[in-house]
Amino acid sequence: MNIATRMKISVANSRNNVFFSKDFIKMGSEKQVSRGLQKLIYDKRVIRISKGVYVRAKESRLTGKVVPVNGLETVKEAVNRLGYQVKESQSVKNYNSKRSTQVPTGRTI
Repeated sequence: MNIATRMKISVANSRNNVFFSKDFIKMGSEKQVSRGLQKLIYDKRVIRISKGVYVRAKESRLTGKVVPVNGLETVKEAVNRLGYQVKESQSVKNYNSKRSTQVPTGRTI
């Protein structure tokens, strides 16, 4: 079984939606891991959101483009795994506590 197949199985069986290239380094050399990740991107299994940071992907029913599986929640998970904290903005807090009816759209990092 080649490294790309092992990586594909690893992504499919993982509970995480966020992967770092270093998560796969135990499977082979840096160059092999890089090629395996490129194959996963080509197969629309993951999206590269930053250098060394990949998220599980799916094809959008509306646009047909490849998008993160849980939308912005996946990006929030990635930021948390990098060691940063994502906090609710004041508008999100107001909306959740029913002090506002305006639907919030922003994120505060």
